[in-house]
Parts: sequence; structure tokens; C-alpha cells
Amino acid sequence: MLCIILLAFTLHLSSSFMEKVVIVWGKPESYDVCTSRNDLKWMDCIKFCKESVAIPLCALAATDYKDMCYLCPYEGVTSVTPGIADERNKVAFRIMVNLFNFSTLKFCIQVDTTSLDYCPSGVNPPTFDNVKASADITPYNATDSDSPQYIYFYTVLYSNSIWSIIYSSVPRCLPNFVFVQRESHGWCITLIQTSPPLNYAAAVQGAVDHCGEGILSGVTSQWEMDIVVYQGGKIYANLQNMAFYIRMDGKRTAECEATPTTEECMSIQGFDTMDKDVTSFQFYNWIADSSAGATTGKQCIVTVFDGVNNGKQDFGECGDTTSLPVYAFVCGLEAAL
Repeated sequence: MLCIILLAFTLHLSSSFMEKVVIVWGKPESYDVCTSRNDLKWMDCIKFCKESVAIPLCALAATDYKDMCYLCPYEGVTSVTPGIADERNKVAFRIMVNLFNFSTLKFCIQVDTTSLDYCPSGVNPPTFDNVKASADITPYNATDSDSPQYIYFYTVLYSNSIWSIIYSSVPRCLPNFVFVQRESHGWCITLIQTSPPLNYAAAVQGAVDHCGEGILSGVTSQWEMDIVVYQGGKIYANLQNMAFYIRMDGKRTAECEATPTTEECMSIQGFDTMDKDVTSFQFYNWIADSSAGATTGKQCIVTVFDGVNNGKQDFGECGDTTSLPVYAFVCGLEAAL
């Protein structure tokens, strides 16, 4: 008889779904592709597999009769053979379950004496009653440059007394966009190169037209600002070091045009914005400060490339006529889950 236990882990997905770690008596077709860790107890082994953001991604955890922890990578294990308790081989699958299916629960046979939980009815878990089970093992808690550009899945099927694992992945962003993890969701960001003139309103519309219904974006982290500066530097080189502006989200409010140096007007609250994730100017590197330009008709945030202040933020005119030509704008949109 198979012995199983389910451990709950919440993911950044729809509130009706949750990841369950389903532990079964069984053995991967090989441990050779897995990383062995004799310093991790079984429950710590499972937790490490779930929380690690290392690449290759950890798809499942396993242990053998020696109580060795095995961390098995994405695409590493393609089948698991069911076993019995006497063999002491265990595998922990990471499975997404619909919480609405858990309204009536029954007690599962205990595997670890310290960890009891309930599971749905059905044989051959994690494919209860031989229904295919899916896993999303993308590390949603990754930050900055560690964040993967793809969503990583696997599907578990039960047939001929073996669990087969099929892997797949889909891009989180459109081509040429870079994925970054924001506080509550993923974000895709890039520069769209254009030709002057490009007024602020046209940049806002350009984000809708050319970025998959995106918006004119600001930045919420140093990693995002680094992307803007890096891509802007490539455009600067392609323009043979010709000075230019990059339009970013943010236009000074009419009220703050008259009082740009007040505390509120120097904060994000002093600007009309599209990108509501930007709550401060923490990662903006101003040439002067966030009150600059107001008295000279420069009310829109730009990134400057002029050979002196490359990659720094300033203010430019919002209309077609600008002190420097506008050759790009920052585009962003929410990433696929």
C-alpha cells in the first residue's frame, strides 16, 4: 500500500489554487541526475527543494533507505516507480491542487510521525484516481537577476504502474523584454526604440500599441534601473554617441508645476503616473533632484544619455519639441503567471 502525506505551500497564483507536496513510497528511475545532500533531514530536504531558486530548478525531492536527501532537477527525472514502506524509498512531488476539491477530506496513511495532514480521496497519488497532476515549480520568490525568464511546469501521469513526468516551459515575457520580480507580481520591461519627435502622450500610446497592451513604465528596483541604463547604453552606441532622451513614466501635476519644491511635489505623489507599482523615487538617480525643470517647462521624467550624465534621470519637455531628441521609451507590462 502506498503511504502519503500532503504538505501545504502557498504560491503566488490564483487564490483558488495551492501547491501540495505529495509524498509517496517510490523511487526515481535514477538518482544519478539528482544532487545528494547528507546534511538535510527529510523534511528539510523537501523545504530546500521548494524554496531553492537555484538553476537547474528542483522538481522533486527523494530519499532512500540510507535517509540520503536527493534534490532532483527540472527535466532530470522522467519516471518514478511506486514502492512499499519496507523499501523506505520516498519521493515528494510538487502538485498544484484546486482548493475547491478539498471540501471533504479523508485521513492519509502516515509516513512521517511528526507530520500529519489530510488529502483527497483516490488511489495512486499524486494522480488521485489516475487523473493527471500538474506542477508549477517556477521560483516566484526569486528577486532581481535570479528571476527566471520562463514558467516551468511538469505533469505527472500514472500508467502501467509507473508515474511518468512530462516537462514543459513557457516564456514569462514577450521577446526582447526582461522579466523582473516586483513585490506582488512579475513584470516585463524593455526599451522601445523610436524616432523623434515623441511627446509624452505618444509614448503612453506607444506602450499600448507596441508592448502587448503595456504601459509607459517606471522602475521599482535597482535591477530595473540597470536594465534601462544598459539598454539605453546600447542605443547610445548605435547612435554613435549622439545625445538623446528616454521617456519614462511620470508627468508633474499641474499643481506641482507651481510648487515643485514642496515635499509632496518632490515625491511620486507630485506626478501623474501610469505605473502604480512605483511608490517612490528610491532607485532614480537624478542629475539634480525631483523638482528640477518645473520653472523651465520641463515636466516629464526622462533618462538622459549625453556623454556626461549617461543613465541619470532628469526632466524634459512633454511635447514634441525637446531639448534633446527622444529615441526610446520604457515599456512594461505584467508578466504571465
